[in-house]
Amino acid sequence: MPEEITNTSGFEPGTFEYRVAEKASMYLDEDERVPPLAVEFAIAKFKDRINFPHSFTGEQISAVMENNISTIAMAVVDLTAKAGGEGETSHTDSGTARQYENAYLSLSLFADIVPYVDTPF
Repeated sequence: MPEEITNTSGFEPGTFEYRVAEKASMYLDEDERVPPLAVEFAIAKFKDRINFPHSFTGEQISAVMENNISTIAMAVVDLTAKAGGEGETSHTDSGTARQYENAYLSLSLFADIVPYVDTPF
């Protein structure tokens, strides 16, 4: 039986946010908490990127979100890894160099996401 994930930020079990936090927590240290704001921000940025057509139903949106849950979880991990270094463009310490391509989300995370084009027809 899989180990119970306990650092899912207090989201209601079974919700999409909970499942994103659960997936993200698999990449983090056991004692590292998944920030709720990071989950909500990553979901919002994904929705902005994919640009759902107004004609999409809730079911269609949910299906696309589920198909991309790992990408969204990795965006949460990306944000969590940058905690304390927001806006950092370059940093070197003890032979480790860090440089972020964006202060919020690495643009490459959503590079494979092709946005929808909403037309009035």
